Amino acid sequence: MLGRVGEVLMPIGRFARVCRLSVKHHDDLGLLRPARVDPDSGYRYYRADQAREALSIGLLRSLDVPLPAIGQVLASRGVAEVLGGVRDQMEADLVRRRRMLATLDRVLTNGLPRAEVRLTREDARQMAATQGVGGIGEIPAATSDCVAHLTAALKAAGQQPQGPWSRCSRWTSATR
Repeated sequence: MLGRVGEVLMPIGRFARVCRLSVKHHDDLGLLRPARVDPDSGYRYYRADQAREALSIGLLRSLDVPLPAIGQVLASRGVAEVLGGVRDQMEADLVRRRRMLATLDRVLTNGLPRAEVRLTREDARQMAATQGVGGIGEIPAATSDCVAHLTAALKAAGQQPQGPWSRCSRWTSATR
């Protein structure tokens, strides 16, 4: 099959086997356009030099790079930033997985950690509680919001905090 004069085009099936990639899928996503589409049959043909793009797509997909980021890389826009972000995400994932493996090794070797439970008797006292909702990265902000809410409620009730938190300089300065 010929495209431009002297140019050899590969049918989609052969090109997909050479590149080990679902070429049709990536054409549908706008990432790898065929060099020629037969107007009668709709059959797609690719140039050999498109294999580099196809292989790049395959490698990036195997690294779970999102399709929009792959499009940026192929368009040579923000390549360093996109790939830097991919590397950073992969490094963070590796650190997380290594921690999980280390934890698994400890559990398999030593069993589950035992938490010491000690029961004590406390005199009845008035308590105040609140709750917050947030993801892992939002825990500090949610905790601060809860402390601020409790502080305001105690202040409105004319109460001062008691217990270990009452000795915290941040707590006492927030209630004044």
